[in-house]
Amino acid sequence: MPKSLVSIFLAFLLVACYTSPKQQRFQNCSYIKEKLGKIILDFHKKYDRIPFSFEEAHKDSQVILSNRGDALSNSLIYGKTGENSFYFLSYGMNGKFESYL
Repeated sequence: MPKSLVSIFLAFLLVACYTSPKQQRFQNCSYIKEKLGKIILDFHKKYDRIPFSFEEAHKDSQVILSNRGDALSNSLIYGKTGENSFYFLSYGMNGKFESYL
C-alpha cells in the first residue's frame, strides 16, 4: 500500500476513534442512567424499597455489566438518599466526582 494511502487511512482511523469529551460525558451519563439506574429501579419495583447497596441490586438482577464502575471503568459511588431516592457519583474524565441522579 502506498504511504499516502496509509497516511489517509490512519488519519481516518484517528478521526473515527476520537470521541469528544462532551460525547464521552453524555455516553457515561446515559450508561449510568439506563444500565445502572435501571438495575436499582427494577429492584425497587420488585421489593418496594431502594437497595442499601448497588451490589445488593446487581446480584438480584443477574445483569452482566461490561464495566466495573461507570462507562469509562472509573470509580462509581452509589448512595441511598431516602426511602425512594438514590444517586450515583462518578469519577469522570476530568478527575472529579460528578453526580448523576
